[in-house]
Amino acid sequence: FPAWPGMSDTEDLEDDVCVGEEDTRTRHMKDAIHLQVGRIAEAEAVKLGLRITRPALAVLGRLTFDYATTFAADVEMFAKHARRATVQPDDVLLCARRSESLHQLLQQFQLENCQPKAPRKRKKAD
Repeated sequence: FPAWPGMSDTEDLEDDVCVGEEDTRTRHMKDAIHLQVGRIAEAEAVKLGLRITRPALAVLGRLTFDYATTFAADVEMFAKHARRATVQPDDVLLCARRSESLHQLLQQFQLENCQPKAPRKRKKAD
């Protein structure tokens, strides 16, 4: 893969010394996020009549990937703390609680796209 924008050539070489399946998937995710962030940023820049530089896009892509990585790890920890192997929408909402705007967007998304939880049935004691 070509060096990710904003990375030095040596940083790219250091990352590729031990390329495995996980590293390849991570590289694909970084590239996909960078591409989408670039598309969104350029569309917003056009709306606002601004220009955005390649280094700025690289920084936005890197920040977005790092934030998503941290967010995913936190969501996983909330699920583990609840002794579940599956992440639930409430784990995501709990993780997003510090960002009011993100929390509101996720709540709206949950209302529109997720079915409410069915109440758990308790086993009768014999």
